[in-house]
Parts: sequence; C-alpha cells; structure tokens
Amino acid sequence: MGLFSGTSGPRTPAEWFNTTAFTLPAQYTFGNAGRNIVIGPGLANLDLSLQKEWGLREHQTIQFRFDAFNALNHPNFNLPGRIYEASNFGVITSAQDARQLQFALRLTF
Repeated sequence: MGLFSGTSGPRTPAEWFNTTAFTLPAQYTFGNAGRNIVIGPGLANLDLSLQKEWGLREHQTIQFRFDAFNALNHPNFNLPGRIYEASNFGVITSAQDARQLQFALRLTF
C-alpha cells in the first residue's frame, strides 16, 4: 500500500493519507521522509459581483450591488493534521467558509 490511501479510491477527510506509512525514527536519528511529500486538498473558488447604477438627478446616482463569495458552494478543506501520534494525524477537521452573499445599495450625491 502506498503513502496515499486514495490511490485505489477517493481521499476522504477522515483519512487524507495513509497514516500507517509513517513511523518514528530511532532516537537521536533523522527520518527518511522528504519535505512536502503529503499534498493537501486543492482550492476551487468562484467569486461573482453584479452591479447596476442609475442616475437620479444631475449629481445623484444610486448603485445596487450583489456579491457572491464561493458562489458554487464548493467545500474547500483545510490541511490535514500533520503531527505524528496526534489524534487528528491525517484527518481533516475543518474547512473554509461556505457561500456568502452580500447585497449593497449606495447613494452618491
């Protein structure tokens, strides 16, 4: 079995990588695991903004604005636990913010 348990199937937040592939090195020695061998989940994000402006009088305008952050509401997981022998080693326990919508109305004079 390789380092990544997801080689035969999808990686899950409950087990992002094969934690049994790691052991503690002997005392007073360095391990043989390289840097950056575990890759975290990627980021998929789409932010949208729509706005419309109307002229009311000579120097007055009103603007309506709609913003959507993470418009597709895709789950963007944070990095898995990276401390060996910790209870969350290899487990993703949090995610970034879900979709957020914002409306605004602005009067300029």
